[in-house]
Amino acid sequence: MVNSSGANGHHNGTRPPDEVLRAALHRYAEKSLPLNQRLDYLLKDFGYKISYTTLKKLNRDFNVNTVKKPPPEHISTTVIGEVISNNSSSRNGPSTVQNQISRQYKLKIPRDTVRRIMSDLDPGGAEARFPGRNRRPKERGHLTDTGVYYEIHFDGHEKLNFKGLVLAAIRVRLYHDTILTTSSVFVQATVDGGSETGELYAAHIALR
Repeated sequence: MVNSSGANGHHNGTRPPDEVLRAALHRYAEKSLPLNQRLDYLLKDFGYKISYTTLKKLNRDFNVNTVKKPPPEHISTTVIGEVISNNSSSRNGPSTVQNQISRQYKLKIPRDTVRRIMSDLDPGGAEARFPGRNRRPKERGHLTDTGVYYEIHFDGHEKLNFKGLVLAAIRVRLYHDTILTTSSVFVQATVDGGSETGELYAAHIALR
């Protein structure tokens, strides 16, 4: 059956004049609004209800910038450099810089591109914004010595429960036997703070 009225049952409202619509679409783009919010604003501001496809077509017709068509790399680098040069404390992250470029320069640069260029131009910026995020591991060196028996430890012993051994009378003898067996006097003797270590210390100093 022919629809002689020409109405399809859906009223999309009245399309604003081109100049008004162009200004609105560019304003929405400068604010980096997602497409669904732009559709909501068109309906709220002008009573104009359209689909995603129509909105994308209007953006193309009115040359509205999009992150899918960013400026050349050298232009992006120059613009980002100008913006972060005014941010000496490096507190503004990629999202803030991206929005500022959109408002100030009317350019749409993908966030990943902004982050990458910011990292190249200001390597310490991310660390300044998130101190401690990438903690440097502790520097650990290598234990080195001049050979076997460089250092001997005399620290600690087992109490053997109630069967404690009386070692006071033989500790220096064991010390001397170790030297005779190894045919060497070790450079360093490491002990705890016990009173019995005095004799070992005296013997070690004398032999060294």
